[in-house]
Amino acid sequence: MSDGSLYDMIAIKAGGTRNPDMGTAEPEDRVIRIKDGKVVFEKAVKLMTLCSEQALGRAGIKASQIDHFIPHQANARIFDLVAENLDIDPCRTLRSIEEFGNSSAATIPLTLSLASEQGKFADGQFLLMAAVGAGFTGGAVVFRTSDQ
Repeated sequence: MSDGSLYDMIAIKAGGTRNPDMGTAEPEDRVIRIKDGKVVFEKAVKLMTLCSEQALGRAGIKASQIDHFIPHQANARIFDLVAENLDIDPCRTLRSIEEFGNSSAATIPLTLSLASEQGKFADGQFLLMAAVGAGFTGGAVVFRTSDQ
């Protein structure tokens, strides 16, 4: 799911294909800028919640059946509110943000790997993964674990 209407809410002015010459860019143009943090926060929560609800519906299960919620780890306040909106107990949210921060597109795989190493998964558990990203794209998926 995506909403490109707010594509410029989070941007780096210099670099990329639009302005590839980082050497001449002003230092302040080389860092990420968020135009309106409140709007970004609200939109991220809404999109992750909606995508999660759709994934749960398509999987034919309720949020109460989720054993582990693995959200994108951009901001703990965002994913804590998403869990609250879905009525997922906070103890079922797997977190890596405190140790690793926002590792961008790697947050969900990193969190999954850490949880697996810690033996947190058992056969037949339901996992809900949800993310929001650039251009306000979002997605969620429900997996069922298997020992096979």
